Amino acid sequence: MSNLQRNTETPSVQPIRNTTFGTFSRSTRRYTPFTKTPKSRRLCISTAVRDIHRTPTPSQQTVDFKGLTNKTWKVYRLTPLYRFSAETKDQKWYGRLLSSHIETENQKSFVLDEDIPEKAIFSWYKGLKVGPDDEEALQIIIKGKSRNGNGVDVIVLTAFLLCVDLEDNPVDKELQQHFTYYPVMIVKGPVHSQNILTSWLERQFDCRVNPSTFSSLQLACIVAMWSGLCTKPIQKSKQVELLYKVPAECEGMSKITYSLCAQDCKDLWDSIHDSGSDEFTEVETQTFIRSIESHFYYYSKFDSLSIESHFYYYSKIRLSAMQLYRVGTPVMMLGSEGRLKIFSSQHALIILRHLTELSVEKFVP
Repeated sequence: MSNLQRNTETPSVQPIRNTTFGTFSRSTRRYTPFTKTPKSRRLCISTAVRDIHRTPTPSQQTVDFKGLTNKTWKVYRLTPLYRFSAETKDQKWYGRLLSSHIETENQKSFVLDEDIPEKAIFSWYKGLKVGPDDEEALQIIIKGKSRNGNGVDVIVLTAFLLCVDLEDNPVDKELQQHFTYYPVMIVKGPVHSQNILTSWLERQFDCRVNPSTFSSLQLACIVAMWSGLCTKPIQKSKQVELLYKVPAECEGMSKITYSLCAQDCKDLWDSIHDSGSDEFTEVETQTFIRSIESHFYYYSKFDSLSIESHFYYYSKIRLSAMQLYRVGTPVMMLGSEGRLKIFSSQHALIILRHLTELSVEKFVP
């Protein structure tokens, strides 16, 4: 087992307000979600994706996923689209239908402090189709007028319908000719425009579009896996951050921001995970997150330092009893409410594949 480098600095813990703590009688048992998580998950995706990362061809080197990184997205999950057509002429037709729907919704109401949506454009986004059962990623752009009233055209909303490295299509084979499955949609734009888009998709393709939410256990799995993704030296400015919601019984605080050195987290994950395996297990995930929250960093020839005990000594709060609701690593940020931000284009495929897998798990035929 590899040892972690000694870190003499106290991990950064940032409470919202520094006031006296109230009586706190909450159980110290780990906050657990109400959803099941598989015993193991894939760290890698298909051979095609690994080839993109390791030995890219000249054509693959041009895939930089521009437009996906360094933007905050809202993640949705979709049921299969009924009678969706991939023909170019039908994309133009969908654009006209959505534009007409936007016009109708604008006549009903529009938000004064938001840009006004007008025209929709459908197009393919190349580079995200990597598996035999994947659909080509669909990009939807809604343009409109600036809210400033100067008549300038702006992009009001951008959306991507995604299916990245789908392992097993949950749609029955005899029905796949009628249904097209995009497990994930990510959207950037005002809430009013998002509602217009989702309502049109549901009406046009007889599907359901629901906001994606992520449990504490899912976020723990994500921070464990994505902390170990980086193969190049980690930027010092990027830390691993864990955000916890503080129960109402604990007066004077609403959340706790817990920041850790990204390299230490990667070293910890490497010491726990079997480097020869393409999967990570639930046991590895639990070991990792407990090592961060309630266990210790081990140093060669040094005594151990208890992070949770140190935090508990000053605050009388056990992190393992808190609800983990947002995680951040050098490659991504994800919140329990479905807010996503991808920092690394190199890892975009792996991140989107994992979101595809999580959405498929919630699919009920």
